[in-house]
This record gives sequence, structure tokens and C-alpha cells, in this order.
Amino acid sequence: MEEWFHDSNDKNEVKQARNEIAKVLRMLQQLFPRPSKTNGYNIPKMHGITKMQDYIKLFGSGINFYGGPGELAHKQFIKIPGQKTQCRVGEFAKQTALQYYHMLVSSYAAKECRISKANTKQIDFMEPKGDIERRKDDEVIISLTGK
Repeated sequence: MEEWFHDSNDKNEVKQARNEIAKVLRMLQQLFPRPSKTNGYNIPKMHGITKMQDYIKLFGSGINFYGGPGELAHKQFIKIPGQKTQCRVGEFAKQTALQYYHMLVSSYAAKECRISKANTKQIDFMEPKGDIERRKDDEVIISLTGK
């Protein structure tokens, strides 16, 4: 069925496919029952598949309206930062944007710390090692700023 959705099909064949799509959906429900309180199997949502025939008639092959990349971006930019908001309608967009900004800054800071840590080595400050001598008053400053 997935191959058929993404293939170039005759318009009349698409118009007459409703019963065949329904048969496949019933078979999916019988062969892969979804227990309650679980995510079930990794198969498309039933109501989404029932709309495929209409979408194919409107937009052509199913590959023309595949939403995988958009859904991935939606998770990264909205769902994940949105879970860290108060979910108030009037503040949601602003808080989500702010949380996404915080995620970017934190990610950048963590990357810089990893780079900085990789370029340093620990030396016992009481014992001089070669030409390097460390004293107790040595100070390391890491500054993270941005717009």
C-alpha cells in the first residue's frame, strides 16, 4: 500500500481505491492490535491513512506531501521547548522562543566547555613541571555572552 501511495497512479484507479484502502486498514487493526496505555506499533495513524486518497487526488503522488522533515523540525523548534513553558495561550509563543534560545545558548556553552576541557591538562600547582609553574592564585575565566 505504501508503494501505491508513493507511485504515479491512474486517476480512475485512485478514485476507486477507497474500499481497498479500508480493507488494508482493517487488516492492520486485526494483525497489529494496539494495547491500551502504550504507544502501540510504529504505523501511521488510521485517520491519516483514510485521508490519503483525497490527498492523492488533490496533490498527486503521496511523496508530494510527505511531512517527515517538517515534523522533525516541529519537534525540535516547538514540542521540546514548548514542554518547558507554562502553556498559557497568550505567552506560549514568547516562552517557547525563549526556551529555544536557552537551548541554543546551553548547547553552544557545552560545546565550548568540551573544546576548552580538551585543550587543557591538569598540573599539580605545588610542583613545578618543566618551565610551567602554577600557583594557587591562578584563575580560569569562561565568559559566555550572546544576542
